[in-house]
Amino acid sequence: MLKGELIDQEGEKEAKVIQELRVTNNPEELQAICTALSTAGSWYALPVLYARFADYQGEPIGTCISNTILSIKDKLTWNEDFKDQFVSPSFWKLKWKGGHGRFVSFVSLISGEIKTTQEQEILGDKIIKEIGYDPSPYDDFRTMKLSISDWDVGNDLKDVLSEIRSKKALNELLDQMELPKDLESITASTFVSCRNDYLITRLGLADKFSFYLTLFDSAIHLNDSP
Repeated sequence: MLKGELIDQEGEKEAKVIQELRVTNNPEELQAICTALSTAGSWYALPVLYARFADYQGEPIGTCISNTILSIKDKLTWNEDFKDQFVSPSFWKLKWKGGHGRFVSFVSLISGEIKTTQEQEILGDKIIKEIGYDPSPYDDFRTMKLSISDWDVGNDLKDVLSEIRSKKALNELLDQMELPKDLESITASTFVSCRNDYLITRLGLADKFSFYLTLFDSAIHLNDSP
């Protein structure tokens, strides 16, 4: 466990605590993390707290996590209506609207170090369950992948790469403009990354969090309307 002050100038200590929260199942560590985040945690911890709450709902650790969420909420100075929405579990869940074909491509592109077809199909089924996605008329990810005719991972990959290049150009422009940090702190892309953080944690991929976040943040473009 990290000891001492949680918040530092660059947020590095909080990031380390949140990473421990993503991966640990040790009750004492989880209790210590909740104590630290309740005192000095920011809203960046919320998606991970909700992801871990789903693992421990109805247990003492679940109550501890829930109380930590409420402590962070009380410190937020935003509009009350938005704050209530922001601290709802459903806010952090991916809502897939890109269609079956792009969903199959999405799973393929975020599979990372998952090598076998069977493991990829298991991942697809896990995502379907986690986000409440309706695969009908198919029963599972494997059947969907084998049955649909509009799945073209090659073309979808080209779209993703094009989006990455566009974002890189925009980020370079923002760097040149030297915008104050308070104007950059809460953006649509930040919320997307936090939602991806929730899903990565729920899928048990957080041991290589940075690697998978890069994949998810890139492939999520496929959730835009085709």
